[in-house]
Amino acid sequence: MFEEDERFKAVERERDRRDLFENFIDELKEKERVKAQEERKQNIMEYRKYLESCDFIKANSQWRKVQDRVEADERCLRLEKMDRLEIFQEYLHDLEREEEEQRKLEKEELRKAERKNRDEFRKLMEGHVIAGTLTAKTHWRDYCMKVKELPAYMAVASNTSGATPKDLFEDVAEELEKQYHEDKSRIKDAIKLRKVTLSATWTLEDLKIYILEDISSPPISDVNLRLVFDDLLARAKEKEEKEAKKRKRLADDMLSLLRSFKEITASSTWEDCKHLVEGSQECSSTGEESFLREIFDEHIMQLKEQAKENERKRKEEKVKKEKEREEREKRKTKHGREKERGREREKDYVKDDIADTEDVDMTESHVCKENKRLGKDSDKKHRKRHQSARDSSNENEKEHTRSSHRHGSDHKKSRRHASTPESDGESRRRRHRRDHRNGSHKNGDHNELEDGEYGEDREN
Repeated sequence: MFEEDERFKAVERERDRRDLFENFIDELKEKERVKAQEERKQNIMEYRKYLESCDFIKANSQWRKVQDRVEADERCLRLEKMDRLEIFQEYLHDLEREEEEQRKLEKEELRKAERKNRDEFRKLMEGHVIAGTLTAKTHWRDYCMKVKELPAYMAVASNTSGATPKDLFEDVAEELEKQYHEDKSRIKDAIKLRKVTLSATWTLEDLKIYILEDISSPPISDVNLRLVFDDLLARAKEKEEKEAKKRKRLADDMLSLLRSFKEITASSTWEDCKHLVEGSQECSSTGEESFLREIFDEHIMQLKEQAKENERKRKEEKVKKEKEREEREKRKTKHGREKERGREREKDYVKDDIADTEDVDMTESHVCKENKRLGKDSDKKHRKRHQSARDSSNENEKEHTRSSHRHGSDHKKSRRHASTPESDGESRRRRHRRDHRNGSHKNGDHNELEDGEYGEDREN
């Protein structure tokens, strides 16, 4: 290619020609290599831009799942298969680093926000400590009920990490309790220094008067001063109550001992009876004679009240018995009167029965006489008159029956108005006897008529 060229011939030595040629070839190869590298870089950049534009590629994507979609683009085909895979993996690593950095940024932002929430809740508790709402004696449950609707509490309660609202509260409560015990020790030392005993009748102002000079520096907050006073006052009341229960128990034992002595009466005195209880266990346990004397006076007062009560009951019992006796006398008198009225009514009933019996007897006698008189006539007249007599007798019997019914009705009416429960049975028995008599009289009249007829026949 070059042997006819003058420039080739100008170089006489073959070796020099070869060296020049080889140098040129090397330079050409280098230029082509550089150019190829530039083209490859450009293809890689374009391929990377293409991958970045694919929103379906995520940090956890897999090449085998997205390969078909990626290789459909011309920018992917300009590179070798291994280059495509390496660039894809590098892109995924970059995505992972970006996501990790983003997570770190978000985590840092969240940490700052949660720290701010805790600081706001601490400020809220500090304000409550100053106001006296939050003290060393406050319990978390009670405090939570007060602040659970406040924004500061709701914000810190929504934190995903760090201290909880209860943890923050316990930190503050621990500091308050520590300060409370220190203040309490100072107040108790001041009371001992003054050599005074706190009683259940003390007020907060009384306590301030006694300890104000000894604990002026550093000052004690009014909240802790009130808490310490309430605690000391409760202890003093409890001590006094225990002492009162003890004295009451000793008093009850002493009263039981005094009640066991029959020699002690409502008119007894302590000087006369003191020798009875001296030396006993109850007396030695009680100790003070003034206290023993008070118990003795209480026992004497009970004896006097008991004597008054017994006298009152005796009088009430006497009045009650007198009333019962009067009631019995009244019932007895009333019973006698009712019995007398019953006897009077019985006499009236007997009189009525006798009158009825006499009327019946007179009727029967009249009929007999009439029959004898008629018996002296002839048979014909006798039969006619006897028939008339029988008719007349029947009329008389009917009249008598009507009279008896009227009389009985009058008696029934009078018995309905005048009868008592005690005389009802007796009245029924009298009516039965009267009805029995009336029935026997009627039967007797009939028999006598028949006897008269038979007698007249025999006489005739």
